[in-house]
Amino acid sequence: MVGMWLTTLGLVFFLMITVVFLLYTLKGPLDSRDSYYVDPLPKDQDPPNQK
Repeated sequence: MVGMWLTTLGLVFFLMITVVFLLYTLKGPLDSRDSYYVDPLPKDQDPPNQK
C-alpha cells in the first residue's frame, strides 16, 4: 500500500515538474509584448478601425 502511494506521489511530482518546465519554456515565445517591439505600428498612419 505504501508503495502505491509513493508511486502516485512520484508521478504527480513528475507531472508538476513537466508542466512547470513547459510553461517556462513557452513563456518567451508567447510573450505578446515582444511582437510590439519587433514590429511596432507606424506613427504616421491611423489604425484601420478609427476615423
